[in-house]
Amino acid sequence: SYADLSTRVASVANAIDELGVGTADRVALCYPNTARYLVATLAVARAGAVPVPINVELGHEKITYIFEDCSASILLLSADEVVQEAVTPAIESATGIKLVAVDSDTVELSLSGTDVCSLRELAQDADDSHSPAPVSASDPAMQPYTSGSTGRPKGVVLSHGGVSWCTKAFVDHLQLDERERGLVVTPLYHKNAMTGVVKPMLECGGSFVVLEEFESATVIDAIDSYGVTYMTGVPAIYKRLVAEYDQTPDDDLSSLSWVSCGSAAVPKELVTAFETTFDAQLLEVYG
Repeated sequence: SYADLSTRVASVANAIDELGVGTADRVALCYPNTARYLVATLAVARAGAVPVPINVELGHEKITYIFEDCSASILLLSADEVVQEAVTPAIESATGIKLVAVDSDTVELSLSGTDVCSLRELAQDADDSHSPAPVSASDPAMQPYTSGSTGRPKGVVLSHGGVSWCTKAFVDHLQLDERERGLVVTPLYHKNAMTGVVKPMLECGGSFVVLEEFESATVIDAIDSYGVTYMTGVPAIYKRLVAEYDQTPDDDLSSLSWVSCGSAAVPKELVTAFETTFDAQLLEVYG
């Protein structure tokens, strides 16, 4: 529920305060697609700091560069073993990361020259109320990074005013309300998921389902099981859905009203194929 989410965010925000994080400090986050990532991200923002979501598949050199470029001294790290294996070399080679708070009850990670603690243990002992830190529209809200496909990854500082405007515009233009249920199939470190589903749903009082990774069968099952009304994605996702969908009499996808597609050009043939297959409108978005 929204109350549960707020309580969890408040507890983690108090834990982050206890770690010595200050206003506008950058806090790096390395997580898979889970609810814990969202709690951690919102908690960093509530504490007045700036979350830096990191694509853990970028590789050692690029992750090291991001750690150093954003000047984060604290990393919130998932307990997921795959994530830890992917980022540990970067943690140990980067200059600046002084503390890693692992999102688990017990911590088995050992790092040379970097302190490690349990974020979950701190949050469990913390108060479950925390007012949002005062910010202005021009203050930094988040600092995601590009993939670095043409060189080094580039940090993009998003302001609180910009994030708020974009979210409200998305909700208003599409007339979203509490009846909506979005589906997250793209990585949460990417703006496609956050701008297209998470933030709009939190703004309008809707709900959303988070998938750990994209698989056509899992998407179909989620739409059927949870009554998903819309989802966002990229052309490759919708191409796979069309190509791999094997309709059965038990499938009920009637709740799906529309989907949005961005991050790359959308061929007209894909729009036609998707709308014919799923009886739902495909909207092309930019940005």
